[in-house]
Amino acid sequence: MNPTYLYHYTSIENLALILNSKKLLFTNLKNVDDLSEGSSEDLESIGKYYFISCWTDLEEESIPFWNMYTPQMKGVRIKMPIDFFKTYKIDTDKIKGINEGIINSIVPQSEAFTKDYWINIFEKFPQQVKYTNNKSELTPKVLKKSTEGISGIILDYEKLSLYKSEHWRFQSEWRYIIMIIPTTEEFSDNIITKSFLSMSLGAEIPFNNFFAEFDEEKFKEMVIKLGPRHSEADKLVVESLIQRFNPTAKLEISDLYGKIK
Repeated sequence: MNPTYLYHYTSIENLALILNSKKLLFTNLKNVDDLSEGSSEDLESIGKYYFISCWTDLEEESIPFWNMYTPQMKGVRIKMPIDFFKTYKIDTDKIKGINEGIINSIVPQSEAFTKDYWINIFEKFPQQVKYTNNKSELTPKVLKKSTEGISGIILDYEKLSLYKSEHWRFQSEWRYIIMIIPTTEEFSDNIITKSFLSMSLGAEIPFNNFFAEFDEEKFKEMVIKLGPRHSEADKLVVESLIQRFNPTAKLEISDLYGKIK
């Protein structure tokens, strides 16, 4: 069962960018804190096509999170309803290789499918991270034989990015995951085949970061908690940001304020 709310720890500087743009950054899987992530046994470069936004379902404040993800514990924790992204209806009827129908997407149709890449959102959004010490899950094989498609091989893409070592279990992490998949007009009319061949060749995509928009109504429900070591100046800055960019957002003070040296 999915939680109602998720929590994200970050700096006041990043909060300012989020509030100003009403967009959230997705980080490339190869740039996350666990350096072992983003590797598969049979397709070395595939991690660079995964982009994630990391949250936790832990309602109680976490000292490790404050310490790891905010500067000197002076950042903020953002609380949001779990379904906070703006969504668009995508018509896939005219896209060869994709199941026909109407799907939900966090990007409009004009940006979801281009001649250089297409954006794939996992069926479950977000996904709960699974913790394991099983090497075959941490570094999985992502290619498997299939009777479908021209190549006879399909990409089992959901195996990557969903597993972390048991060392990280304390995070109780949930992830919003997308794949930004390179394609090319040179191979065939089937977008799946194009994409598989492009990734096999280590093709690049035209950007390193991806941003998705907040749903306007869910954005208003944001709760911002100031870190345990925030200063009065930090509080004034955050209050000013809220007043200017999201006046319905709620500001809270850390339960640990004044209790950590």
